[in-house]
Amino acid sequence: ALNVTMSLRSRIASALSAEETLYKVIRKERLSKEMEVKARLQMYDDLLKCQAALSDAEKEKLLLAELRDNETERVNQMQRQTAALNDTIASLERACLFKDNSYAELRAESILKIDFLKQQIGDLSFQCSQLEKKYEGCKEEARHLKIENEHINSSLQFFVE
Repeated sequence: ALNVTMSLRSRIASALSAEETLYKVIRKERLSKEMEVKARLQMYDDLLKCQAALSDAEKEKLLLAELRDNETERVNQMQRQTAALNDTIASLERACLFKDNSYAELRAESILKIDFLKQQIGDLSFQCSQLEKKYEGCKEEARHLKIENEHINSSLQFFVE
């Protein structure tokens, strides 16, 4: 019976040792599983953060695309306005050239007319001087005629008396 008791004690001790070893293994397994779960939770949390960052980046990308489209439209509008202004400038330049040409033509015509009028004034001045000479001659003749008339009148009066 002592042998049996000793054998049982040895078996119980062996069983307790195996139980303790099993407990340690289970505890290690459990700690390992907890670490794995924590690691997976951390990875999931990191994945959610990455997805949120990616979503924010996508939103920012869409916003930047919209801003780019707005800027492109603004640039196109400015290019259209610039083209319209260039057309207006070209039109004004053509109008100025036309006016310059018209002014030059009017100036040339005016110079010709002024020259013609100067010629006419010269002719009229000559005619006036001729008329003045005739007037002076007529005046002289009228004076002679007046003298002659007075002379005739005085002779007539002499005959009448």
